[in-house]
Amino acid sequence: VRYALQHAMIAFVGIGSFLFHATLLWHAQLLDELPMIYASFQAIYCILLEGRPSSSGSLLTKIACAGIPALFTAIYLVYPNPVFHQIVYGALQLFITYRMQLLLGKIPPESKLKKDCTHLLKTGSALTVLAFAIWNVDNIMCDSITAWRDSVGWIGVLSQGHGWWHLLVACGSNRFVVALIGLACGLKDHEAYEVSYSLYVFPYLRKVNSGEVSKSK
Repeated sequence: VRYALQHAMIAFVGIGSFLFHATLLWHAQLLDELPMIYASFQAIYCILLEGRPSSSGSLLTKIACAGIPALFTAIYLVYPNPVFHQIVYGALQLFITYRMQLLLGKIPPESKLKKDCTHLLKTGSALTVLAFAIWNVDNIMCDSITAWRDSVGWIGVLSQGHGWWHLLVACGSNRFVVALIGLACGLKDHEAYEVSYSLYVFPYLRKVNSGEVSKSK
């Protein structure tokens, strides 16, 4: 259920982002930015539960993963500074990456699933860092980029840095979530699952049938 909720939260980020860019209203902007924090904490909650003796998790983990986003929301409503949001979001992504690396260490090194998840983490991190860099460059050099775009015609659409931010961070987030689910399954049985790709680009987790597992041994 918690992983289904993780996917739902990422989808909600997309809905909020659509509403904001369609209306450019401040309240809609909150629907774009705040769910990014909520989805990050849902990922942290999932990560912190893995490897624990009880799947229900500790009460402290639940309180922290619900209370800190609530506190951030209260602060952001009073102090709606986008830089503050960017710093917090970036710090959360670093923490998520660090904790997922720890989960990787619990899976046998010869596991194909571990190699698949390692690849997803590396490419997901690269896409997220690239998206974050483009986002900030687009903010800092907005006037210059807009002037250049107006001078080159239709090809200037490729200079829409904010559009690239959404595309790249969505692909990076997808890889992080698939890797997280893969690690969760790998901790239970690292031979029963593998990462496959739709259209050679979009990863998903696939259950390996018993015949394929036997051949791999």
